[in-house]
Amino acid sequence: MEADPQSRIERALLAKDYAAVRQLLRNRPAPALAEVIRALPIEQQVVVFRILPRHLAGRAFEFLDLSHQTPLLKAMGQEEVAAVLDHMAPDDRTMLFEELQRPSPSA
Repeated sequence: MEADPQSRIERALLAKDYAAVRQLLRNRPAPALAEVIRALPIEQQVVVFRILPRHLAGRAFEFLDLSHQTPLLKAMGQEEVAAVLDHMAPDDRTMLFEELQRPSPSA
């Protein structure tokens, strides 16, 4: 019995088989990629964003909600963040920046 795609991706990440991860992810539409990413621990999310082609990483990032985007941005290096943001649609990038500038409700 073949494992579900999410399990295959997780196993490949644990095995550090990044070529397999890239192969499993490369033909998925951005919303489906965002679903895969959401289900992973933050450390593996960062690895996936490093593996994905920049344009695809940017598109998938747009489909994550702010509660997933913020920790991911904090976990990535400055150059990775710049590359992802550079490949986002301008409207989505502006919306993200506006959300990040809002005071938190607990403040």
